[in-house]
Formats: sequence, C-alpha cells, structure tokens
Amino acid sequence: MSASPTGPFLTPDQVAGDLQITRTTLGKWRTEHHGPPWIRVGRQVRYPARDFRVWVERQRYATVD
Repeated sequence: MSASPTGPFLTPDQVAGDLQITRTTLGKWRTEHHGPPWIRVGRQVRYPARDFRVWVERQRYATVD
C-alpha cells in the first residue's frame, strides 16, 4: 500500500491504484456513501491515509475451514 510515504493524505489516483479499481468506481462509492472515508480540500477530494489504512483492515474477512 502506498499510504506511508505519501504523507497524511492520499489522492483518488493513489487510493484507486492501491485498491486496484478505477477512479470512476471510487467516485461512485463516494456518491453511494460507502468506501474509504474522504474529505474535500477546496475542490479536491483527499483520503486521510490513516483512515484509509483502518478502512482497508476492516474489509478483511476471516475464512472458516
């Protein structure tokens, strides 16, 4: 994941790349109110890196054998 070296915020391109999805899908998730937490800085969308890492960890499912 590219969250560490980028500082406190990630761009939509970075988040989409980390999740291996398109920016379009990421934008759709925002309008549907799911996906990683985000903020608006002026007209720009940014993802707090720490919140993104927490969100990713919460998406993990344990398998039962």
